[in-house]
Amino acid sequence: MKVQRLANAEVYAACARMYEAIADGKLMVRAAVSLDDAVALAQKKTVSGDRFVWRRDAGDVTPFFALTLAFGAAERKRARLAVASTE
Repeated sequence: MKVQRLANAEVYAACARMYEAIADGKLMVRAAVSLDDAVALAQKKTVSGDRFVWRRDAGDVTPFFALTLAFGAAERKRARLAVASTE
């Protein structure tokens, strides 16, 4: 497995995309107790302006944070493929 280091801006963008997808009802995931618990604990932590990350001091939000980063990576890949298909 290749590990990819993300810049802060990429993490902020992934959190925003995840928030929007949930708010718009565009994201569905299979139920899992650990994820449900993490989502219940998730709170936004503003880092500057409208940029935010998920607070990690309210409890274990690791499963939700991991899903957020994976969703962000999938969205970035989908965007790159869309651009490549129009070239």
